Amino acid sequence: SGGDIYDLNVNDYKNVFLLNKKNTVYKLHSQEYIQNINNSAENTKICKTIDVEQNSFVLVVVESWSLHHSLLFSGLSDITPELDDLAKKGTWFQNYYTNGYSTETALIGLLAGNLPIATHKGWGLLAYDAVDQNAYEKLHAAGYETAFFTTGDLSFSDKGKWLKKIGLSHVEGAAHSAYDGLLRGAFGAASDNALVDRFLFWYAQKIEKECKPFFASPVSYSQLTLTTI
Repeated sequence: SGGDIYDLNVNDYKNVFLLNKKNTVYKLHSQEYIQNINNSAENTKICKTIDVEQNSFVLVVVESWSLHHSLLFSGLSDITPELDDLAKKGTWFQNYYTNGYSTETALIGLLAGNLPIATHKGWGLLAYDAVDQNAYEKLHAAGYETAFFTTGDLSFSDKGKWLKKIGLSHVEGAAHSAYDGLLRGAFGAASDNALVDRFLFWYAQKIEKECKPFFASPVSYSQLTLTTI
């Protein structure tokens, strides 16, 4: 009967305060754990110096994207054919992963090449030390510009400050004038269409003016939650 649907036991509910009381976001990993991770074979860093052409390159980061969305990466679904096409025309890695419990900690792997292990208490990106490599410093020395684009709020999780801390020279977020008057969603973000339009405009200017080479990373936000005003 219809009444059976709502016949729930009180034990089906959990006390949200008790569940979150044991939250470990402000508890640091032990030094033993950190040493074991850093000494693991999977974390061994191998750097090679090779001669390459000084080309620009773009790292596209898509929020909440999974391998099963891609025919290229998983062979399961063909939901993102245009991203697959971009990957085929550029460079793609079949067995590369960056782990983290949030978008921000995943960016630590993608943009800094570090494991997301906090060195200070807190959950913001500034709880993590600066990168232990100087990739952006080397890019700048080689004449590159480095840039990061998103429509999200850069103050969330101290993302803007962290991006500058690791060495990116140009950082844009929700406050950029290109998004004025647009509908906003999670983290004050405009739509991915607006992000793409803004990035392509920036890209076209660089190509037209034959500026120095660049590394740029546009990061989407629209897939997180329902849009709000």
